Amino acid sequence: MKRISVYIISVLFFLPLQNLGAQFNGNSSNTDSVSVPLNIRIGFDIAHPILYFIDNNALTIDGYASVDLDEKFTVTFNSGYSDYGRNTDGYDFSAKGIYFKPGIDINLLKPQISAGKYWGGIGLRYGVSAFTYETTSFTQTNYWGNTEASIPQKSAIGHYLEVAPGFNAKITNWFTMGWRVSMSKLLYSGGKDNIRPLYIPGYGQSDKGVSFGASYYLSFSFSYKTIKAKYKEDNAGAGYEKYDEPKETTDSNSLF
Repeated sequence: MKRISVYIISVLFFLPLQNLGAQFNGNSSNTDSVSVPLNIRIGFDIAHPILYFIDNNALTIDGYASVDLDEKFTVTFNSGYSDYGRNTDGYDFSAKGIYFKPGIDINLLKPQISAGKYWGGIGLRYGVSAFTYETTSFTQTNYWGNTEASIPQKSAIGHYLEVAPGFNAKITNWFTMGWRVSMSKLLYSGGKDNIRPLYIPGYGQSDKGVSFGASYYLSFSFSYKTIKAKYKEDNAGAGYEKYDEPKETTDSNSLF
């Protein structure tokens, strides 16, 4: 089961890249402007449910909604629910709750490549997690032997920052697929009385300085507006500028 799950995730990871390769091969010539549709997307992650069959400590359901502001910037809002449980010889811990991650995505692809269909860049998020946690039993060893105790359920709100590079491709006019990897830095665990929760929904293990994760999203996308993006090549490399209406050019040195 583990090998099958890893294989499925690997195939999904590289599938959008094949579509982008076809786009590169088809764009043998560039123009000085390109029409870029702006999209509204609603999607959900399938990687975490698959990974639950590999390591069933945490079940996470995650989704997002986003709106393109222009060909480069997108406002996005992630939200999800996580139920975590861990039972070892030394303790029995559980945590569950919801999390919210508003943020912005920055498309690093040139507009003549992305064309409103491809996104490759980096996302910035601020995460807030509202959850409960408890340790139903743990064992302490001292001079007199082993002592069993428990910590009752507590409520907490954790805060963290997240950087999420990734890629997604518009497969059809309404369907998008893509992956993200995330690197999160914990700001506040929400623990009280010097008792730190071992797991924070949306973040992961709280004892790690930086938490890493991966997601694969299937999304429904709808174009709500089309703009014109102008670009040019200069000696320092490729650059572009955007404008709302196409303009005529008489410069013989312009890129066509």
